[in-house]
Amino acid sequence: MTVSYATVDAVDGAVVGLLAALLTISLLPRLATGGAVPTDLFWSKYVGSGPPSEYTTEGTVLHLLAGALAGAALGWLAPTYPVGWPEGEPFGASVFGAAFNALVFGAFLSVDALALFSGPLELDIDGRTVGAVIVLHLAWGSAVGVALGFHLA
Repeated sequence: MTVSYATVDAVDGAVVGLLAALLTISLLPRLATGGAVPTDLFWSKYVGSGPPSEYTTEGTVLHLLAGALAGAALGWLAPTYPVGWPEGEPFGASVFGAAFNALVFGAFLSVDALALFSGPLELDIDGRTVGAVIVLHLAWGSAVGVALGFHLA
């Protein structure tokens, strides 16, 4: 049985996305708005019935799952991104191409997170928080892209 590159890349992307989310999730409490981490607040508002502080575990799992799913999506979609998935290219081209694609994807995730903050979560966020959200998602994208680039090289 043969497995397509897209499937392998999606599985690899999920693993790397989860690992990158583990690295960035430690910074989430610094983004806390009103004392609540956004994923804890999301769980509290739409699934639970208590205050966000009661849903730290659920919020963490939700964010890790989102990181894994986003990594899988990046691994699966990246062949159609601006510079494609540079398989078989020289090492530098593979890492640069994958990192570039992942930065584009990280920027998309930043916009998505900010829309979630201002939309369903109804958070009033300041410029510092916006900057931190962008930096965290670009860092996630960079980590995932470089890791997948090493895999492709």
